[in-house]
Amino acid sequence: MSTYKNRTLRLLLFAALLGQIMIPSCKKKPTEPVEQTRNPREYVWSIDTLSYPNSFQTHMYDIWGSNAKSLYAAGHNDRGLGKMYYFNGAAWEDVKLSTVQGGNINGPIDLKAIHGFSPNDIWVVGERLDFNPNPPPNFLDSGLVIHYNGSGWFEVKDPILLTGRFLVTLWRTSSSDLWAGGVDATLFHYNGVEWRRLIPPVPLRPNLHVVVRSITGTLTGETVYMLIRTDDFNTIPQYEHYYFVEYANNAFTVIDVDSVVGGPYDVDWGHQAFWYSPWDKLYSVGDATLFEWTGERWKFIMRFNAQLENVFGSSADNFYVVGQYGQVWHYNGKDWHQFKQFEAPDVPTYTGIWTDGKEVFIVGHNTHDTLVLHGK
Repeated sequence: MSTYKNRTLRLLLFAALLGQIMIPSCKKKPTEPVEQTRNPREYVWSIDTLSYPNSFQTHMYDIWGSNAKSLYAAGHNDRGLGKMYYFNGAAWEDVKLSTVQGGNINGPIDLKAIHGFSPNDIWVVGERLDFNPNPPPNFLDSGLVIHYNGSGWFEVKDPILLTGRFLVTLWRTSSSDLWAGGVDATLFHYNGVEWRRLIPPVPLRPNLHVVVRSITGTLTGETVYMLIRTDDFNTIPQYEHYYFVEYANNAFTVIDVDSVVGGPYDVDWGHQAFWYSPWDKLYSVGDATLFEWTGERWKFIMRFNAQLENVFGSSADNFYVVGQYGQVWHYNGKDWHQFKQFEAPDVPTYTGIWTDGKEVFIVGHNTHDTLVLHGK
């Protein structure tokens, strides 16, 4: 019996010891620290100045990034170089697009709008400039699309793009669903296989200046919205018409027209840019105003201090509007806040915004140089 009891006691002691060894391995892991996102109104700001050597103007208009440590800004330079810059998380550097720099793109170009789907799938639109053999004018422009595929920047060589003119707006849901619009009623769509030119549903006649100024759309791509401007400055009084156009089910619909004749005016909606947000709201900016489309009418949101150029954000309680005279405003879901440190009586004009909700980059220009605001 004593042997049995001793064996039982040893087993109990072994079980207790084993439990002590195993218990620590069953403890919960320490709670991972929660990443704190700073209130945008408490951001620390820096300003980078971009100026290509020996040039008079370096004006970047638009900005896009796959993350806050990998962004591109695209625009204009009076030389054939310095049309695009890349931010690597520490500094901005010139992107060598031209063949004279070892790039793949020939001749004089200008860039206007940029967007990407991944670090290796980025699109930019603008114009290609060629000498006119029978001036005036001295130069002729045509639509330009360039693409980054992970190995380099290449011009999209499609003859139909040469039928259009300066492309000023770009919108997409994927690399197989791109829209580009611009001067002289230029409107292109790419389905992943081919580019096709479409005719906007607005009056088209000689001496009428028609610009597809802004394109945006629903997140699924089922509905596309366009802001198209027509004007004829050869008439007295001068007039402008702004068309709010919808494209769905392979058909155009003109939803609204806002007409302006001469001098100062009140607007029914913003005439500069449209933006369809991730929270399924369509906004329009321009003429110092911001509007939201309710599905039936444009709802006035706010009047600002100067002409607005763009609107963009990450959520309904974190988006920005920017514009002329250094206008930079933020909405937190409750009220608007102006970053007055950037306001100026004459320049700069801010035109491009990128944010991931944790940091924001805003690109603009003064008379000569590009300014990039970075808040984090």
